[in-house]
Amino acid sequence: NPLNVLVVRPTAKGIGRSVPDFEDVIKTHGLHLARIKTSDSTFDNPYELESSLVAAGSISSVHADYHSTGQLIVHYQGTKLWLFWPPTKHNLEFYTPNVHRAHDMSLEDYLDAIDNLEGMRYAFIDMKAQDMGRPIRPSFIMPPYTLHLVLTFACSTHGGIRVVNYDWLEDAGRCFEWDMGVLRNPQPTRGASSISKSEL
Repeated sequence: NPLNVLVVRPTAKGIGRSVPDFEDVIKTHGLHLARIKTSDSTFDNPYELESSLVAAGSISSVHADYHSTGQLIVHYQGTKLWLFWPPTKHNLEFYTPNVHRAHDMSLEDYLDAIDNLEGMRYAFIDMKAQDMGRPIRPSFIMPPYTLHLVLTFACSTHGGIRVVNYDWLEDAGRCFEWDMGVLRNPQPTRGASSISKSEL
């Protein structure tokens, strides 16, 4: 289960140059910026852009990013297969308590997730270095608590930004309550949910 992800610090000449990519998608889809200010930005980064450089052969665990906010992803270079699952009651219970934790997964664990999590969708993105100058880059939106697994076939880079949408509020609130239940009552093994279905 190789995992090799480098989070690249934001700079004005780096990911700062990609602000127009994000702004166009944000306007098109009626999203709003989460605007969570961090203290380690190396430039005026009002969008809180983040980027990752991922080595070929990397496989992530099944996980969700952040708490309560969605994410807009823009793909810059490389080849990736993204698998997504919605944060249904079944999926959250199945994956308690590892949703926000980096954890080792065996081949059996991956197959178990694919077999048991419901509502899987996928995105296969293949973008060569010579395509980086294209005016439109591949992008997609992950609503809050979207479970995902990423397989990287060629060295890849992508950028992300936290976003919110009013249509997500009810689901985000439900998932946040589940999240707090997991944090208050940590479980030693996956699948041992700390709250009942009725509380989801």
